[in-house]
Amino acid sequence: MENEEIYVSKILVAEDDPILCELIAKNLERSGYEVLKAQTGESALSQLKDGEDYILILDYHLPDMTGKELIESKFIKDNKIPFIVMTGHGNEKLAVEMMKQNARDYIVKDGNFLEILPTIVDQVIHQVNIEKRLAKAEELQRDAERKLRAMNEELESIVQERTAQLAKTNEELLREIAERKEIERKLEDYNKELQLFAEIASELVSNTVENANKMKNLLNELLSYSRLGIDANYFQITDTSSALENALYELRHLIEESSAKITYDRLPEITADTAQITILFRNIIENIIRSSNNETPTIHISAREDEKEWIFLITNNDPNINLECKEAMFAMFSHLQGNGSSSTIGLVTCKKIIDGHSGRVWVETNSSEGSTIYFSIPKRQIT
Repeated sequence: MENEEIYVSKILVAEDDPILCELIAKNLERSGYEVLKAQTGESALSQLKDGEDYILILDYHLPDMTGKELIESKFIKDNKIPFIVMTGHGNEKLAVEMMKQNARDYIVKDGNFLEILPTIVDQVIHQVNIEKRLAKAEELQRDAERKLRAMNEELESIVQERTAQLAKTNEELLREIAERKEIERKLEDYNKELQLFAEIASELVSNTVENANKMKNLLNELLSYSRLGIDANYFQITDTSSALENALYELRHLIEESSAKITYDRLPEITADTAQITILFRNIIENIIRSSNNETPTIHISAREDEKEWIFLITNNDPNINLECKEAMFAMFSHLQGNGSSSTIGLVTCKKIIDGHSGRVWVETNSSEGSTIYFSIPKRQIT
């Protein structure tokens, strides 16, 4: 029982034989327990007090009531006091009945039961402690979930308000576009000489519509980014190979369209938020593919173990990808520069996920062989 938080503070022995009751008490006291003694059911109930933790060791046959009547008393049932049943003779039917009543153990008072009783009590206390710690952990988890829901609702309200404002602005912009198109049509009817102006205006309008659609996509990405949260309470043992495979499945159409070749080593198990690690792999790989100048982008994913962290390497074969301003590329609205069009929010999302795991991210380039994105995830134990 070393280094174990003890919830049970007292042991109550209910045994009608005063000599045997005393022997049991002394035997348990030698093991370090505080022991109360009772020779009747009423005496046992009178010694139980609110606010204290007990284990009840009772003889099934007491002078004033049976063991079943004692454990069905209101105080014992309401406080869910764990109990161990003793009897002078082995009785399988009685043992089954007591186990149905949630007895922690059933002991026959034979020649060596005094020797094994402290061990049984240790085991029951250990079991009770585990149950109470689990109950406490579940309550803490429920409390954390309540707080998280409240925070998410508050954030959602703010995001919805900002999104509504931006949506209204976008609607006004689209209305202005429609009005400008109408003006353009009238100008074409009124004066053929303004055709060149109309063509230029049409191009401007098309660009404005395209920018409006890009704004809409950006709003959706900003909403997803704002909802992204990292909570260590959700960290679990994560198979990063499985997380990578899930990311590749989500990118399967892009991989097929780009003829990208992606390989990877067996990756380690880490302590992390599994869903966020999948998003991390997906966003980095998507940005590399969309920004690649190669007809066949080639990407390899591997990992190496350091003393305090796992370092993941995502290597690509395109030396022409312009990783401009390495320190800023993971900032808001930055992305890899190449022939493709990568996500403006994807890389900053990656940075937020890595920061949430207390990790690092950096880039190294090789002018002839390509470049490598590194990120690290610290080793940690689940608490």
